[in-house]
Amino acid sequence: MTANSDNKNLAIVSIPIQSWSNVYTLDSALKIGTIFPDLNKPFYAAEPPQGSNLTENTIFSSKAEINKEKKSMLLQITCISFALDDLTLYLDTHPDCQLGLKLYKDCHQRREALIKEFSANYYPLSRDSIDISAADKAPFNWNIGPMPWEGGLL
Repeated sequence: MTANSDNKNLAIVSIPIQSWSNVYTLDSALKIGTIFPDLNKPFYAAEPPQGSNLTENTIFSSKAEINKEKKSMLLQITCISFALDDLTLYLDTHPDCQLGLKLYKDCHQRREALIKEFSANYYPLSRDSIDISAADKAPFNWNIGPMPWEGGLL
């Protein structure tokens, strides 16, 4: 605090309450950084840099050739997970928004199904997706896939 305390109100922040609007598609939302078009505000009032499009190759890179279906499923899981994070933030302040709740429920169910399918076809992505039903037929399968520090999920 400065010696002069007359400047108590140098800045007053005003944040409008967000209202529900149409949302971006899940793959677009991940590229843009939000599912809500109303929150897509540029930091600078300038043109976006050329070549800033996010692609599957910039999200998931690997030295080895990657199975396209596996790569596609990981991208879908990433997009849905991002949307769920954004929806969670929205629903923290709008817990009664029926459109937001419906989209959250739909995304949550789709994410669970994708993770279950991915885990059955490839390897578990988290402790929650370990197939414990196969424990009597096969060894514990947590260590099947690569560890994040070994170059990611691919």
